[in-house]
Amino acid sequence: MSKTAFPYETWQRYLTHSDTLTVACRLYPLTEEAQGYSVSSGENVSFTAIPNPSSYAYFMPHNKAIQAMRKAVRQADAVIARLPSQIGFLAVKVAKELGKPYAVEVVGDPSETYRLHGSFKAKLYAPLAKRTMEQTVAEAPFALYITEKELQRLYPTKGIETSCSNTELPDFSRAVLLMERKK
Repeated sequence: MSKTAFPYETWQRYLTHSDTLTVACRLYPLTEEAQGYSVSSGENVSFTAIPNPSSYAYFMPHNKAIQAMRKAVRQADAVIARLPSQIGFLAVKVAKELGKPYAVEVVGDPSETYRLHGSFKAKLYAPLAKRTMEQTVAEAPFALYITEKELQRLYPTKGIETSCSNTELPDFSRAVLLMERKK
């Protein structure tokens, strides 16, 4: 189950290019009622738990998050890292370390996210996150941006780039569209 924007349909765009997909992410037990959650799991999609990489332990060389990511990346043919996220940055680091091909999806600006929507610690971390994002995207062999220009301007890549909105619109029936038009 996902409380954010990752229903099973999200993974279909990856499964058109791959037989299976393993999503490396933080997993938590579902402690509240499932109302408002979407089902994220499905056929040919599996999940592997990465311990919280957003703690001080992340900066230690043999922490549990790095060990879990190494195990996941060793079993993968390639890596797609959704950035900005600590798990995404970690996936790129490990893919490079293990010589696995990788690409990045640039879906936001970490300095804006941490500066405007984070805790005091997040605000202090924002400049480091921005530098990490700049370096990671610049070195990526492939980058997919969700904007036409803005994120490309902020985080240019030396690799091959393309853009594609990540907006998912529900299917609208013709009757519903006609009724809306009449309103």
